[in-house]
Amino acid sequence: MTGMDAAIPTQPCSAPTGFLVVSDLHLGASLRAPLNGAALRRVVRVDRELERFVNHHLEHRPGEHSEGQWTLVLNGDTFDFMHMDLRPDTQGWLERDEATFGLEYTSPRARWKLATMARYHRRTFKALGRFVAAGHRLVFVVGNHDADLHFPGVRLELIEHLSSHVEAGQRESVRAGVKIARWFYFEPGQFYVEHGHRFDPYTTFDDPIVPRAFGRAMHLATSFTHLASRYFANRIRTLPLHDLDQWKLFDFVRWGLRKGNLPVGQMLSQYVSLAARSVRVGLDFQRTVGAHLKNRQRARLARLKAYSRVTRLPLEALRKIDELGVKPLTASAVGGLQALYVGHVGLGLLAVLAAITSAIIVDGWLMKLAASASVLLSTALFMRVFATWLRPDPDVHPRLGQAARRIAEETGAPVVVFGHTHRPVHERSEGRHWLNPGAWDHAWRKVAVHTVEARCTCGLRFARVTRDETGVDAQLVHWCSHFGRPQETGAPERLLPPV
Repeated sequence: MTGMDAAIPTQPCSAPTGFLVVSDLHLGASLRAPLNGAALRRVVRVDRELERFVNHHLEHRPGEHSEGQWTLVLNGDTFDFMHMDLRPDTQGWLERDEATFGLEYTSPRARWKLATMARYHRRTFKALGRFVAAGHRLVFVVGNHDADLHFPGVRLELIEHLSSHVEAGQRESVRAGVKIARWFYFEPGQFYVEHGHRFDPYTTFDDPIVPRAFGRAMHLATSFTHLASRYFANRIRTLPLHDLDQWKLFDFVRWGLRKGNLPVGQMLSQYVSLAARSVRVGLDFQRTVGAHLKNRQRARLARLKAYSRVTRLPLEALRKIDELGVKPLTASAVGGLQALYVGHVGLGLLAVLAAITSAIIVDGWLMKLAASASVLLSTALFMRVFATWLRPDPDVHPRLGQAARRIAEETGAPVVVFGHTHRPVHERSEGRHWLNPGAWDHAWRKVAVHTVEARCTCGLRFARVTRDETGVDAQLVHWCSHFGRPQETGAPERLLPPV
């Protein structure tokens, strides 16, 4: 199976076909040492919610007479190889700094993590296996937290884990019904699905289509979030797991004040170590790219040509879609320092020193106060004006909207679906629609109790796209954890495929 299999358009069929898109499940994110009761309860709740979701759609097929077929698209970050931080007990299995910083991002480590996730999230794997065995299709679109699915061995083992939960006679049909899209999933004239991390400099790779370290096929390439997670965030257990790259400097200060009793010395040491590592990664990247630039460009063009043949999209259209992605912060020695607020910290320290110096030089308390205040205010204004230079904007939402419009133009898809930002969205622009189902990583939280008539506040959403002979319907739907069923947010919008 290739990573492009899921991009093959489905054949026309007389029965209605429906597509369900769920993003950012982050299975395995709770599996961190020490594994306590609270973490296990989160695992149980996430499994229970996805199992109920799958069971509902097994009972309610698309079409007026429920005779259709669902395609469930899990749109990236389905598995959290990045934050899953358990380690095997086997003596001598860990290498180098793995005992301190957790497992490396390699194919053998990813396979062990996947097997561990399959054991703890057994109900989810079983539900997905039953879903495919019932005649539906399952597509995994690869995100940044589960970029390990780019390894062929990991992809094959994922399918085997799913097929192990069905009868022996059904396993081949399950293997055939599961596809893994390493870039995007595309249905001509209907919709385009991509995770969205290509548009985020904090999370993307130099080559998101094949994010493997140059010259080391069994190692994952380094994004800034992979680097920061392994060497900083995963070591500070009280830090929230997700969306740290979207925090402002004040958010970290507020978190520290709220938590109190923080290991300040350890945090500073790891911060300095992470900054040094990010510089080294950036320098290594520049040296490698400079030496092998032409070979990398030829390989990338060959992959685009292969995608063009499989998806039936023009090569020029794929080139334009590929060029929409942004450069990773790890592509330079400065990028990681920008992400770590080194510029802000340096300017802040200089401003404090300048304010103290000004206060010493001038006479009179009023003049001292005015001089110090003017220095600090000028520095704050400078940081405000040059904010994006000091640190790239972590809010990817505007870029996703722009990318959705461009992708719709190039592919002719009336519906474009992204994930990644954990922000539910349904926006319309120039007759096209783009949706983001948000995240299900918080499905373990307390269920919001409400009446049947009340608007659902459970916080889980999914995209539903259905097609028949008259056109395409697209909708962002609430999944109600309280009642275990969808709660409609409005009438589906009929979108006629472009001629």
